[in-house]
Amino acid sequence: MPEIKIRIEKGVETAGDGQELQEKPSKQMTSGKVASVSILATTAIKTVKQITNTAISNIGNFTGDYEMQRQVQAMMKIGGEIGQVVVASLVNPVAGIAMAVGIGLSYGLQAIEISQNIKKENYQASYLLARSGNSLTDGSRGTND
Repeated sequence: MPEIKIRIEKGVETAGDGQELQEKPSKQMTSGKVASVSILATTAIKTVKQITNTAISNIGNFTGDYEMQRQVQAMMKIGGEIGQVVVASLVNPVAGIAMAVGIGLSYGLQAIEISQNIKKENYQASYLLARSGNSLTDGSRGTND
């Protein structure tokens, strides 16, 4: 039977012939594993977003309070836009400022449009009120004839 030489040294693994073994690869993630973890994380984030959006869009169906649903959706939209401005500002401050100005302009134009719609609705309501009059008490229809 052939003799087997075993050499024991602290921290060094050797084969039976006395030669050191090659170092084992470290437990670092390979690029394939990193990519798969990245894909899993992205998928998980998308799934959570879908669940959240579905829950928020059905608040009115679950509670019957559609005004609360509209307000929550508006707050989520504003929060998302603030987050985008913050991230853009961290990457490039000029881009962040430009984005903030663009969002501010869009909300300003939206406010102007809402005020014009309110004026239009008030005019229409006053016209209908004058047209219908109070037929229960005095029989008039509010016309100037």
